Amino acid sequence: MLILAVMVPTLNQADGLLADVQTVIDIFGTIVTATAVIVGGWWAYFKFVKARTFRPRVDVGLFGQWRVLDGRPLLHARITVKNIGASDLQLVQEGTGLRVSRLKETQASVPVAMEWERFKTFRVLGEHHWIEPGETVSDDLLLDLGVPGPLLTLFEARLLWSRPEPEPNIDVLTRRIIPADAVLTDDTVKGQLDLSAEQQREDPAKTSGAERESSKSAEPVEETLQRHEDLKTTDDWEKDR
Repeated sequence: MLILAVMVPTLNQADGLLADVQTVIDIFGTIVTATAVIVGGWWAYFKFVKARTFRPRVDVGLFGQWRVLDGRPLLHARITVKNIGASDLQLVQEGTGLRVSRLKETQASVPVAMEWERFKTFRVLGEHHWIEPGETVSDDLLLDLGVPGPLLTLFEARLLWSRPEPEPNIDVLTRRIIPADAVLTDDTVKGQLDLSAEQQREDPAKTSGAERESSKSAEPVEETLQRHEDLKTTDDWEKDR
């Protein structure tokens, strides 16, 4: 009887100890699971925010006006880039360019999207290696396309941006059709840019800014020619990656 009395409390204590151990294990498992969920959620959010932070956010503007110089129609091309993101952007020069095209003489039967024939691809923004948040940079070219008169042209700007390794570079492609009636003639006030009505309707703010710039002397056009006459062109964006 004495032995049984001793054994019964011992068994009860063992059962209680096992229950306590199981409770501790359950609590520990719950803590580990909750920690894993919190850490996983934080890491996913960090990766998302990091990806959004380093992904380039830019506002690209393409403008073109025809000028007549000594009877030759010249296309004045302008590109503006504003960094609207929160981090510095590093521009990769190889692969960045402005492609100028005109409509093909032969088109498919209607209805159809018109096809373009490329003139050439010109390097742009060669003096800008990075753009800070909120900063706007621009570049101008004066192009002699060898055409008898102003014509409808297509601007395609490809900007290649560098990202921290091992992330791949990101390219931003912007297109805009430049109307043929954007012409600068001898009758126009010296240095005045004759923007088309279509451009004015598209973006009044940019139009007013261009008009303010156009009130300057035409001398910077010659400087633009001199600055870009020795620029290297890229005939194929892909090979310049």
